[in-house]
Amino acid sequence: LFRSSTRNNHFTTLSDITVQIENAFYNFENSNHEDQATLLGAISIPDQKTDVNDTRRLSAPRSYGSSSYFAGLTYNRTYVDWLGFISPGFLVTTTRNHLRLGSQYLYQAGIGRNLIGITDRFVAIGLIEFNGQYTKKDTLFGHNLRNTGGNVITAVPSLWFSTKHLIVQLGISFPVIQSLNGNQTPMHYGFAGDLIWTLG
Repeated sequence: LFRSSTRNNHFTTLSDITVQIENAFYNFENSNHEDQATLLGAISIPDQKTDVNDTRRLSAPRSYGSSSYFAGLTYNRTYVDWLGFISPGFLVTTTRNHLRLGSQYLYQAGIGRNLIGITDRFVAIGLIEFNGQYTKKDTLFGHNLRNTGGNVITAVPSLWFSTKHLIVQLGISFPVIQSLNGNQTPMHYGFAGDLIWTLG
């Protein structure tokens, strides 16, 4: 679930349904820290249609309106009380009803501090992330749409809570850099949350 606000409009939408697979291909640990690197891939299935005539939907966090494919890499280092991570990725969109929303290059980095935790029960972490998203222009009938795409970098303070099987993260994002093509409504703030249930 995503919620976003601009000066004149407010939006709440459901995101796409996503199936994701991740593989930890590198692990290292010593008495000081632990490292892990993973490769991941995902396929998203739309839960709503995208209409080029619906400018509110096109400017809001929304479903892509068609299937999309994601590949990415993560690397994180964890100390007793601190953690850091970087994560680049690429999302490829597909065409539906002659409309293709712009594919995205994604880049992320952040640090976190262990606030409280009980071994084998739960952990709570405070995080600050910087998320970058470069989006190509949308196309309609193969032609670029002028007022689409651009580059946005946001700062996202959040709180992460996890148990053995449950992960909950809630945060608020603020734009640090916004370089938008054409005439687009800039982002002022956004709320996001993740609820994850792990197996095994």
